[in-house]
Amino acid sequence: HRTAKLVESALVRVPVVIGQLRPIIYIPLGLINHLPASEMEAVILHELAHIRRYDHVVNMIQQAAECLLFYNPGFLWISALIRAERENCCDDVAIAHTQDPIEFVRALVRFSEHSVRGMVLAFPGNKRQLLHRVLRLSRQENKTLSGRERLVLLGGCLVLLCLLAARIGRADMKRMEASVQVAIVQAAGATRE
Repeated sequence: HRTAKLVESALVRVPVVIGQLRPIIYIPLGLINHLPASEMEAVILHELAHIRRYDHVVNMIQQAAECLLFYNPGFLWISALIRAERENCCDDVAIAHTQDPIEFVRALVRFSEHSVRGMVLAFPGNKRQLLHRVLRLSRQENKTLSGRERLVLLGGCLVLLCLLAARIGRADMKRMEASVQVAIVQAAGATRE
């Protein structure tokens, strides 16, 4: 139910949404002139999907967690997967509205061409992010975890479960020891009387 403004700016190098209460979509200066209307619509729909999904809030939480857990490669890997899936979800929303995945792929490619001319890295993070997005959209298939990734994830979950069980076991042992000591004290007090 919120309205979003569309602003063309020389301060941004990639389309970006700024603002929680009054979101503004910033488009790089000149991008509107280099993309056909249908492709520009797909880019705007993608950014509107970020607003509708509250990805700006999720992104702030995710960045704060990454700052706190910067030393944990497992968390950083999962965070990268979440970031890629957020982009995939917004791509899917844009395609659902335009009903033309080819047009959206063209928009992605033209946008990257526009960014290369301006000497800008349009897709930060994974160097092959554009390739992965185009392949996913053209093949109409979502990425699944590889066998190695599944093993790493399963191993990590097992380690966490073991640590949790050990922690619970230790807490139960301490409670049991405390209750045994209380029972001994009570028994000693009862024998004295």
